[in-house]
Amino acid sequence: MLFSIDYDHGSEISLYLVPDTGGSVPSLRIVSDNVELMVLSSNEERPELVGAGRHSTGMCGFVLNEKTLPGITGMHSLDLIDVDTGISVYRRARPEFIRQKIFRLETHLLPLWRIDDALKDRFQYWYRGIDRRGYETSQQVFCIADLESAYISGRLFIKSVEYYLNTGFKSVAMFRDPYDELAERLIILKNVTEKTKELLGPRDAMTFEPVMDYLAAEVPELEEEPLRRMFKRGPQDVLAPLNNPLVRQLSCANPGEMPRKTALGESLLALSAFEIVSLRSDAAHFSEALGETLGLPGGAVPTMTEFGRVIELSKKLKAIPEVEAVLDYDMNIFEQTKHAFGSIA
Repeated sequence: MLFSIDYDHGSEISLYLVPDTGGSVPSLRIVSDNVELMVLSSNEERPELVGAGRHSTGMCGFVLNEKTLPGITGMHSLDLIDVDTGISVYRRARPEFIRQKIFRLETHLLPLWRIDDALKDRFQYWYRGIDRRGYETSQQVFCIADLESAYISGRLFIKSVEYYLNTGFKSVAMFRDPYDELAERLIILKNVTEKTKELLGPRDAMTFEPVMDYLAAEVPELEEEPLRRMFKRGPQDVLAPLNNPLVRQLSCANPGEMPRKTALGESLLALSAFEIVSLRSDAAHFSEALGETLGLPGGAVPTMTEFGRVIELSKKLKAIPEVEAVLDYDMNIFEQTKHAFGSIA
């Protein structure tokens, strides 16, 4: 999906929206003060987008004014939302919005969306789990014209957005003991439902399909012995998606790329550019630091607790020597970060 705002003059807004299909006519939900006013289909042709090969007919432009949207001039609150994806294409700026650009690197397979949801109404642009929206859209949201107030979260690969992050974004991240993260991933992938696949998104559903199939066929229960067999004899296409996920996010460009010999150094260098780095074991630190950075009162950013079932399975995984080879780079990053926090304390 591709979109761009030409202008908002108060009495008139002009923009275009190219859907993923590239030929269908897009529609926008027009929302003011959390009330849907109307659904508007494209009402302006954009021949230049046909010439650029972006749209087959060019019917993907929008002009909103007093004729198409009576009262637009005085609308303090105005959101334009793509009907097909639910993505906010434009939100009219308001004085109370935080004038910062924040990127929260999601490092958990089960995303920490409670944090994101708590900040939804504090930014002009807000995009949660942008990695689930496809490559083009995940790039697009970082380069919206005149972007001054934005909050974006996603389990992206840093190298794919590195250029945009250097345009004034403050990056923040919280990660956990790699064994805890692996435990949670196995729990999720073992208990596959349609809701699980929806939670994963198309990219991850495809990436983790071999793992889900193997767990269903070869691991009746998430107990030490079947897991030991899995990590000792499991095929490469099953173990590869579980390999050092944090370091891959910090040093690789895509899900299929494996860590290089320089991955540790690259990962530490990437983290050094972050405004906030925290560990899940001290989630309160992340909540407090992010709230302070945004100028919010205490408690505005929720604190994420750990799940007992995850801790229990994590202990079993730590008793399996073969698992260490799958998490060696991530454990190095985790231990160095934990040591750094200990030194500061």
